[in-house]
Amino acid sequence: MVFSLFQDRRQALEDENDRLKQEIQQKDKQEQRMKSKLEVVEAENARLKCELEEKKQLTNSLLDVIGIVNQQQMSITNMQPLLTQIKLVVDGFASKVDELQQNITQRSGTPLYAQPWQPQHNISISQVSQAATSTITLTQPEGTSGMQQAFQFPGTFTEDSHGLPDFLLQEQLGQTAQTNDVSPEFGLHQGQGRNTAVESQPLTEGLSDQDAELEEFFSSFFRPKNTPCCFEERGSRVVAASLVAENGPLKPEILEIQELCHEDQQMKSNIEAFEAENKRLKHEIKEKERQMKFNLRAFLVDYGIFEHSMENKKIRALMLKSNNWTLEWKIEEKERLMKSNMEAFEAEKDRLKLEIGEKEQPMKSNLEAFEAQNERLKREIDVKKQLMKSNLEAFEAQSRGLEHEIQAKGQLVKSNLETLEVQIRQLVDEFEYLNVANVSVNRSTQTQSGS
Repeated sequence: MVFSLFQDRRQALEDENDRLKQEIQQKDKQEQRMKSKLEVVEAENARLKCELEEKKQLTNSLLDVIGIVNQQQMSITNMQPLLTQIKLVVDGFASKVDELQQNITQRSGTPLYAQPWQPQHNISISQVSQAATSTITLTQPEGTSGMQQAFQFPGTFTEDSHGLPDFLLQEQLGQTAQTNDVSPEFGLHQGQGRNTAVESQPLTEGLSDQDAELEEFFSSFFRPKNTPCCFEERGSRVVAASLVAENGPLKPEILEIQELCHEDQQMKSNIEAFEAENKRLKHEIKEKERQMKFNLRAFLVDYGIFEHSMENKKIRALMLKSNNWTLEWKIEEKERLMKSNMEAFEAEKDRLKLEIGEKEQPMKSNLEAFEAQNERLKREIDVKKQLMKSNLEAFEAQSRGLEHEIQAKGQLVKSNLETLEVQIRQLVDEFEYLNVANVSVNRSTQTQSGS
């Protein structure tokens, strides 16, 4: 009975162990699944990180492109006044050449050229702008200054004149222009003229005042001070039309940049016009105030208020009164403003109260539902506690019953063991007695057979 009880208890423990092992295996499987999911998530995160890095690189490249575009826009914007100045200088140069030709023709009867000087290439501001935008790197060659090497007109300038027209190096002015060291006044350094053996002579000698003025214009044109380089040197000279021909038509991005520059310039001009209009209006207002004061003073003078000191006191009284009226008007305006602000504040306060009331109602209902749910959960917890308490008491009673039963069965086993020991002793005694009796019988039989 006791052994069967122990076997049942052992079997129950083994079953419980098997169940726990199965649960552990299930948890291991779940852990493996979670690990696989985690690996998938990590792979997805790595992919997303790679995509993020690619997007960052793309963003950085786009930012670089935007920076380059902004630099191009700034260079174009900064170049517009210079290009306009170049166009004006070219136009002035052509007109001055015509005047010089007419002057020389009138003096000597020999025309400088058969036709008035004109550039062989019709270069406009737009073409110069296109050439400037097509050439990104704009550097000034070493040993040059301003437009001496930066801009050379085609057709009328020679390769070795360094930006000086042919007619200033010819013998049309009654001088010997063959020189090896041309005066720096015309924009040439020493040793840069034509290679001849004749000593240099000043080209301004014997010229009239008008010719001297023209010479001064040429020297100021070919030796400008602090003029930035606007084109890149290619070989010995640079022509805007050749740059346009080499680079082809403008790209849409550059056209768009030019449009943006134009719009920006238009906006700036509009802002300047607006500011000028504001200044003009302010000036008009000040002028009208001054005129009003003057009219008031004239009015007071006409009525003889300024004749006596008493009248001056009257003027001060009138001014104080007008100031009081102004202050009263300002106070009334501020009171009206404060009243309107207070009304707006009250309206906003009422609106906030309504909003708070509308929000309090669902919050109140939610709070009531939450409290009801808490009460229900508390009751369920109490019921489960009572059930657990009763189950615990039943388990303890069952445990105590099993302990009593085990003790009773132990006593029974102990008594059975004692009875078994007594029976074994009796059997041993009987066995010894029978053994002694058998020995004595054997001896008696042996003596009888021997006799």
